[in-house]
Amino acid sequence: MHSSVHQTENLLFVTLLQLIVMMAAARAGNQILRRLGQPGVIGEILAGLILGPSLFGHFFPGASVFLFGAKASAPITIISQIGLVLLMFQIGTDFELAT
Repeated sequence: MHSSVHQTENLLFVTLLQLIVMMAAARAGNQILRRLGQPGVIGEILAGLILGPSLFGHFFPGASVFLFGAKASAPITIISQIGLVLLMFQIGTDFELAT
């Protein structure tokens, strides 16, 4: 019983840490690109590319595996899928069929 509680707390801590890092990087990228007169979403996309295996994982593999693991964790995968569903829902509510 005691070890399962510890595992759950550890999973929660790692997931929250991952979310904080991703959201902070996206926010910083958004602000930087907006100050440069570009759409903020481009900065958010760049932040995701920077945090991914192509840059952060390539230059700092130990830190990348420590923070994000070798593959996406189940909670992050679920959160990303929920985000995708909500994005598609929002697009659907804004879509107008021309008649």
